[in-house]
Amino acid sequence: FHASMVLGLSRSEAISAMRVGGLSGDNASAIANNKYRDYRISKSLSKQMRRELSPEEMQKRQEIGRELMMQQGE
Repeated sequence: FHASMVLGLSRSEAISAMRVGGLSGDNASAIANNKYRDYRISKSLSKQMRRELSPEEMQKRQEIGRELMMQQGE
């Protein structure tokens, strides 16, 4: 976000670019406001992933997500 603004995008253009890239409005706003929040995959992105990824690739991504969640709990 900040790099895009340094390169000349306005705040609203940078937020719009994040939204076009698949971030929810809430996540894009949090980034723009320099606030950390746990990233949550939207329901629509999750459905799209299930349609487009092979079962093996989906399983790999789910395993990575579980590993990350376990590391956060440490």
